[in-house]
Amino acid sequence: QSDWATGAFDESASGIWLRVTVAKGVMRIQHSSDGLRWPLLRLAPFPVSQGYAVGPMCCSPERGGLEVVFSHFEVMPALGKALHDLT
Repeated sequence: QSDWATGAFDESASGIWLRVTVAKGVMRIQHSSDGLRWPLLRLAPFPVSQGYAVGPMCCSPERGGLEVVFSHFEVMPALGKALHDLT
């Protein structure tokens, strides 16, 4: 199995949305700076399960000093959109 990382996030990290969708053994990660357009960041195999334990987490390779604020965290059913649908 392989995964597909389409590139680094190249926008301001001062405020972003992340959308993580798991369906049919695949995890799709998308990002947005405006909440309207959702380019693909990564596509990877993910174990199929009856349920998942999820939550926000962040880390830094630089060790101490990282400060992150998470807001508007929601868990919803997968959207069922096509792979290249950026909405």
